[in-house]
Amino acid sequence: MDIYKSLEGGRAVEERYRAFLERWPVPNEQLRIPTGEGETFVVACGPESAPPLLLFHGAGTNSTMWMGDVTMWCAQFRVYAVDLIGEPGLSAPSGPRLNSEAHAFWLDDVLQGLSLRRASLLGASLGGWLAPDYATRRPGGPGFAVSRGSGPAEGKLPYEGVAAAASGPLGTQEGIPDRTRSAAG
Repeated sequence: MDIYKSLEGGRAVEERYRAFLERWPVPNEQLRIPTGEGETFVVACGPESAPPLLLFHGAGTNSTMWMGDVTMWCAQFRVYAVDLIGEPGLSAPSGPRLNSEAHAFWLDDVLQGLSLRRASLLGASLGGWLAPDYATRRPGGPGFAVSRGSGPAEGKLPYEGVAAAASGPLGTQEGIPDRTRSAAG
């Protein structure tokens, strides 16, 4: 799947993205995780002993969308900002259909590549669709999923009403409606 109108445009976006990554506000590791959909790029930061938090950006963007918030998240979590596949980041350009298991299989591979069995998931927009979608496809799997914003129409969620943001601290279930809590595990 081509996500850019031209090779030159793709190179320009990648060059600019790499320049932004050099300004990541906290010390970080840049990881490349092999998956069934191709390589996935992840920016890891925060204390290695802290609970893991995976961040999923929205459509048409990449992990730099989290640069304004990552310092706050790193105070309590080991953060993994994941470039979604099929979006303008450094992950594979593959873009599987949203109404299939493909993204769940991909995220299984990402978690395995990061050596994580459980993690909190936070997503915005397209990422806000991915986090609760994964939680419902893998009951008892990831841990806690929070969605910030709405997801794509094509990827209609296989359940009702899970698009709530937590009013309590992430990683707890305070302030989460019962219907979300049951879907998130």
